[in-house]
Amino acid sequence: MIKLRLHGERAEIERLEGIIYTCGIFRVCNISDHYKDRGASVYERVYMDIEVNDHAAAARSELTITTKAGKA
Repeated sequence: MIKLRLHGERAEIERLEGIIYTCGIFRVCNISDHYKDRGASVYERVYMDIEVNDHAAAARSELTITTKAGKA
């Protein structure tokens, strides 16, 4: 199981939640409520427990991950 913390503006988090749910690569085991940062921050946090769907991941083996520095 992989534990994720999504941190950002609500719209960004909701968009990424949708991608994670619908891409078919991951199975979402648990998701928390949205927690606002302290103070006047516009950022929120969401915690997710996910598992990799091995069959979907194998079918999408051409998927590459790009980091700020380039391909991983």
